This record gives sequence, C-alpha cells and structure tokens, in this order.
Amino acid sequence: MKQHRTQNTVAEHPRRWKWGAAVAVIVVVGIAVAVIGAQGFLHRRPQAVPATPKTVSATNDFAYRSATAYLSDASLLNRQGNANYSPVSMWMALALASHGADGSTLAQMNDVLDNQALADEDYRSLMLSINGKRATGESAMQMDNSLWADKSVKPGTDFVKLAKRDFNAQTISADFRDAKTAQRMSDWIGKHTKGMLRPEITIGRDEVMSVINTVYADGRWASPFESAQTTDARFHGTTDDHMVAMMHQSLELDGADGDGWHRADLPFDDGSRLKILLPDANRFESMCQDESTLRTAFEAPARSATTNLSLPRFTIDSDFNSDATLAVLRKLGMRDAFSRNAADFTKLTQNSVPLYISSVIQGTRIAVNEVGAKAGAYTKVGLSATSAPANPREFKVDRPFLYEYASPDGVPLFIGVVRNL
Repeated sequence: MKQHRTQNTVAEHPRRWKWGAAVAVIVVVGIAVAVIGAQGFLHRRPQAVPATPKTVSATNDFAYRSATAYLSDASLLNRQGNANYSPVSMWMALALASHGADGSTLAQMNDVLDNQALADEDYRSLMLSINGKRATGESAMQMDNSLWADKSVKPGTDFVKLAKRDFNAQTISADFRDAKTAQRMSDWIGKHTKGMLRPEITIGRDEVMSVINTVYADGRWASPFESAQTTDARFHGTTDDHMVAMMHQSLELDGADGDGWHRADLPFDDGSRLKILLPDANRFESMCQDESTLRTAFEAPARSATTNLSLPRFTIDSDFNSDATLAVLRKLGMRDAFSRNAADFTKLTQNSVPLYISSVIQGTRIAVNEVGAKAGAYTKVGLSATSAPANPREFKVDRPFLYEYASPDGVPLFIGVVRNL
C-alpha cells in the first residue's frame, strides 16, 4: 500500500518533478558559470596606469648611471662589440633584494638604486605600468619576479609578504643542491620571456637564495615597414663594413638633434617607442661613456618632422657575467652587499642567516624587424651564506648607433649599442 501511494504521487505530479529537476540543473549551471566567471575575472589584467614620477626618476637615474659601463666596457660586449642591457630588470631585482637589507648595506643599495624616497605604492605602480592592459594596440610588456629559497633557510615572513604585495613575486622553495633546481630556474625564465631566453643557470656552492626578474616586450610598430621596401645596404661598422637588410619608409616621426647627435623616436602601437640615437662618427665612443650627454640626448624634447627613415634589421644577444656586473655595481658605490664580512641581509630570513650577494648575472635578447621589436631579459641575483626642418629629414642608420626601448611613461626597459652588424 505504501509503495502504491508513492507511485501514485510521482504519477500524479509529473510537472512538479520535471520543474524540480530543471531548477536543479539551472542551479548547477549557474554555479559553474559563476566559478568560470570568477576565474576569468581573477586572471583579467587591470588597466595600465603610469608609474609614479618618483619611480620613473629613480629607474632613469640608475639606467643612465649604469648604462655607460655596459655600453663601453669591452668585457661586457659581445663578439661584434654590441650590447643590449636591461636597466629596469637589473634595478628591479636589486630593489627587491634591498628590502631584505639593513644598515650600511641598505644605505649603499638605496644610493645606487636611488630608491630612498620610494614607498610601497611606487613599486606597485611600476609593476602595474608595465603589466597593465593597454587600451589600444597589439604590443605587450610583462615583468615578473620570483624569490627562490633553499630548503635549508626560511625567508622572513614580512619579506615574503612585501615581495608578493609590492613586486608580485612568487616564493619558491627548492633544494639548491639538486641539479634540477637550476633547470627549474631556467624553465621559469623561459616561460616568462615567452621562450626568448632559456639560459644555463649555475647555482653557487654556498648559494641559498636567488632573486630572479624577467622583462618581456613585444612592440608592434604603429607604422610597420613594408617588406618589399627592404633592400641590401652597406652598414659602416667600427671594425669593418657589412651588407645588411635595410628597412625603409617615409613618415611623420618625432625626433631631436643636438651637439654631435641625432635621434628618431619610432612609436609602437601602445605608446611605447624605440629611440634610435645616431651620434656623429667622431662622437660615438665618447657618448657611450658619457652619462650626462647620453641622458640629455635620450631625454631631449622631440619635435615632429617628415622623415625618410632607413633602419637595419638586427638581433643582439648579450650575457653579462657576474664578475663584470659586480665590478660595475661596486664602481657605482654598492660594495657592502657583495662582502662576506660587511653584508647585512638579516631581514631576508626568519633566523637572520648571514647572507651576501655572491653573483649578479643578466641575459638579454632584442630582435628588430619590419613588424616591430621583440625583447627579453632576465636578471638573477644569487645570495650565498657566509661560513625638424620642413624638408624631409634624412635619418639613415648606416653606422654605429645607440637605442633605448622606453615604456609609455618613459621607463628605459632596454638600452643598447650597435657597433657592427
């Protein structure tokens, strides 16, 4: 009898049963859509905003102070005498490490990085300036940070929070004595430079922490070159001449002229630009070594002029080893950080393990062609334990030149020199 009543109930209310099932399906689908929507929101990049003036000033100061060494020191140049340097990558990696420093170590790092007056929001503004979504264009920029810690040490809780909050840095625990850790670091760099760089990382014998920064930029010209207009032409290098693929176009272009130099600013479609600085033949080497003149030339106000532009396609790979890089930073005034006896990085670990910076290396690559300019860089800081005129303006880049890849708000992402092609 009880079974008969149950069957009758279902039979008597088929619409109610179907409606209940439909409601259940709608609820499940709604939850799924909400979850997917939330995930999409979490992964959606916020709009880019300009970096604070204090941050732009600090990164620019460091860029031009350090760039002269990277552009002129023979030990830092590749076999052709060229160099591609990322000052913002070097600055960011060292700035992150400086937040674990104290005493004279911190004072010297702040002086070299010019970040004494920067607050938490200033670092966040730089990250958002580079990583934020642009309103227009297909160009892209990305900066990433990571803190690697050997299992034998525990990073300071406050430092880890700050690294995540202000530098968006992920903290990774690993066994530094395991060869796979170096490969993991290389893979991390490869992933965050979109495959442009995948270096052979070496972890020092006493190294227990590493700070790694990557910068990736894929700039698309606002006015692309026509491949059909590219011709073979002679580039007059410092050592000898070579035939190269020379791109050509005529367009309205911002630029500037000064005492012994000329500059053209090639815009990308997101507002960033590649500034090409062409010194007179007898001024080239002196400009590579003169911080003040270099900065004046790259920062001089631009004016627009119809320009007949000829620019070579080029690709430059640079690797700056630790010995040469530490020599540059010591010359700038950062000394205690590299001393076993004087370094103070007590804020980096929970139990104040005595650490010093034992290595700073950087690798970069830039490729310029008819479509745009693609560039990648990484900087690894290893910490070890102790025990125009009206007429068309001619701008023919057929001799040694310098360049700067600047973000839309003027942060020098890359600075380079081309002596030979």
